[in-house]
Amino acid sequence: MNTDIGAALVKPEVDEDGLAYQTYYNKKVPAHFNQEGDDQLMKSLITKYSVEGNTNGKPNGHFFLTKDDVHAASSEVVKTHMGFKGSLKTDYIA
Repeated sequence: MNTDIGAALVKPEVDEDGLAYQTYYNKKVPAHFNQEGDDQLMKSLITKYSVEGNTNGKPNGHFFLTKDDVHAASSEVVKTHMGFKGSLKTDYIA
């Protein structure tokens, strides 16, 4: 699952001492998903589960879900909205 830290990884880097660090940026949710009446599922998918594409190393506003992200989102929806837990949830998702 793409851990919701409020930011997205741009790329791992190495400083002048050879120590690894990672550069993050805040994901910008498209404006049409930011208001109360907007599509909350899409806002959740973008903020909690998506990875953002990049062009020349810069975020490009195109969001994608990996297979693991889809599974994590499905698990949340089935648990929250259908009340399924344990093997019932697992079997339903499968």
